[in-house]
Amino acid sequence: MKDKSNDSFLARSDIIWSKFLSQKLSMEDLQAFVLLRGSTLTPEEKKKVILESDNNLEGKFIVTKVSEIIRILGTTFFQEIIGQRKSV
Repeated sequence: MKDKSNDSFLARSDIIWSKFLSQKLSMEDLQAFVLLRGSTLTPEEKKKVILESDNNLEGKFIVTKVSEIIRILGTTFFQEIIGQRKSV
């Protein structure tokens, strides 16, 4: 059973990497993706990062912009303003 799950993982991974490579993604694009994927933001916040980081609709995922938005969304101050956290 474990061999099947490993084979399944490898097959899914191969498909994903093939798509990445065919799109000629740069290391910066990959870095931005990994930053966002590894963040502790909620799925809704991650959607905001994607939309706000590409406000020119160029299909670009810029590391500095993604980092900036993650920092803003992750701050306690910002979360209190939008009502996601209550003040203590």
